[in-house]
Parts: sequence; structure tokens; C-alpha cells
Amino acid sequence: MNKKSNQFIADYIFRNLDIQHYSKEQINQIQVELLQAHLKFIAENSLFYKTHFSKNHVDISKIKSIDDLKIIPPTSKEDLVHNNNDFLCVPEDEIIDICLTSATSGEKPAMLLQTHSDLIRLAYNEEVAFAMTGLCANDTLMVCAALDRAFMAGLAYFIGGTKLNARVVRLSLIHI
Repeated sequence: MNKKSNQFIADYIFRNLDIQHYSKEQINQIQVELLQAHLKFIAENSLFYKTHFSKNHVDISKIKSIDDLKIIPPTSKEDLVHNNNDFLCVPEDEIIDICLTSATSGEKPAMLLQTHSDLIRLAYNEEVAFAMTGLCANDTLMVCAALDRAFMAGLAYFIGGTKLNARVVRLSLIHI
């Protein structure tokens, strides 16, 4: 497993922190570079995707744009639930967050395994979104998403808000 490759996206984000201000063409170029790097990484490191690409005759070298993603057959929640460890692309000791979903759309919860790099990317996405709304340090953000029910977006909102040094109030909808 190549840990360095897993850092590619997180490192790229840190070098391009103002990406939301780039032109459409620049953003597209970055998206394609990241997509190609990600596809290469999962093809080399995920047993599930090695099998999925082979079984469906997907040649990732032919994916040159976001539109080309349509040549990859989609995966389902059932794929994740029944083949969870086969999705893993890093050594297990790199997993720092394990989220078991609430299984609202099935009998068995899905297990979402995340590395430090994954959490950095999760925080970055929400940090940028909140900053674009004007949220900043000394503001208060109330997160009314159930972190206690393993709602991934709730975690994203929380850590994104804290990256802006905002005060974050966590309130489960069950308490309202």
C-alpha cells in the first residue's frame, strides 16, 4: 500500500486553498488531475475496485474528464456493507475514525472507515462552504444534525466550523 499516494488529495488541497476563486477551466483541470490520481490509487490499493474495474472492463486510463465517470458502473450501499474491507485502500492502522451508520435504509449499518487525510478533506469542504456564507471566528454555528446517530454530514459541519474557529453548538434533532 502506498501511504504517500493517499496524501495526494489532501496535499493538493493545501496547495490550492483558494480553489473556489479559480476559473471554471482551472477548477476543471484540477478536478481531472485529482480524479485520475484517485482512480489510479483505488485501482492499485482497493481489492473491491480492482475486481469491479476488471469485471466491468473499465480502463481507467480512458477517463479523461468528469463526464467519463459514466463508464464506471455505480456501487451500492449493499456493496459497501457486504464488501467493506475490500474497499479499504490503506493499512488498517491508518484508520482513525470508524462510523457505523444508523442503518435507516437497510438492515445492517454501513461502516465508514476514515484516515486523517479523509477527515482533513471533510473539514476543508465545510470550512470553505461556511466561509463563503460569511461564517468566521467568534460566530456561533448551531449544528442541528445528529452526530449521535452517526450522520456523517454532522461531523463534517462540526469540524468545518471549528476550522474557522467558530463556536459550534451541537444539537441533535431528537432534542428539539
